Amino acid sequence: TAAADVGIHYKVGDTGARMAVAIRNFGLDASPSGTLTRIDPNATDGTAVVDSFAAITVPTSFLLGLAYDVTRFGPDHALTVSSQLYRPADNAETLGLAAEYTFRRLLSLRTGYRFGGGQESSLAAGVGVNVPVASARARFDYGFSRTSRLGNVHALGLNLAF
Repeated sequence: TAAADVGIHYKVGDTGARMAVAIRNFGLDASPSGTLTRIDPNATDGTAVVDSFAAITVPTSFLLGLAYDVTRFGPDHALTVSSQLYRPADNAETLGLAAEYTFRRLLSLRTGYRFGGGQESSLAAGVGVNVPVASARARFDYGFSRTSRLGNVHALGLNLAF
């Protein structure tokens, strides 16, 4: 099957406001092929071979994000607030609100809250550290959230920019 992510990002001049819209997993239905041997107590030899499968719909989702740089105190301090509406085709939508404080473009502290989605609302927190490496920059990110189904979730990220 074929699927694609399509999006657009728009920066509203020098106001500090920006928005983005995206459609993820936009594509055709998948039709699995091949054979599957499974246990079937009603069959004479105890197994059954399945060779036709139902088409599977790719889980398309729609995202709308807004962000605003609330303040910049010179080059040392920045505060950004953001929101995101996430609407999957196969589940309830969620709304996320977040804030990020950045100190000297080196250390970022983040927090956010997610509403809806068929789960209890959840608080998230994270930290990011930017490190100059030769002519590149490396960013290490850590995030923590708690969900009703997965419990405590820890997320790690490493980004390299050349």
